[in-house]
Amino acid sequence: MEKQRVIRHQPGPIAQKLIRSATKLMKNKIIDINAWKSAKSYNAHLQKIHLEKDLSHLNPLHALYMDTQHRIVDFAEQFSMT
Repeated sequence: MEKQRVIRHQPGPIAQKLIRSATKLMKNKIIDINAWKSAKSYNAHLQKIHLEKDLSHLNPLHALYMDTQHRIVDFAEQFSMT
């Protein structure tokens, strides 16, 4: 049996920007409590929205795809605000 080679690709420009932003945020020594509270309440709001969506009319795999897609968009939107 032949071993598969792992090919590592360079992340794209958007992924590189996200990585730089995450690295910068992780190095911060000070936590803004007001921003943390705001993010926590916004996250609760997003969870409520996701739970209210009725995807039962879709194929289960497509519903999972749609929910994941919406969560990724929400994450990218939140991350780009920082």
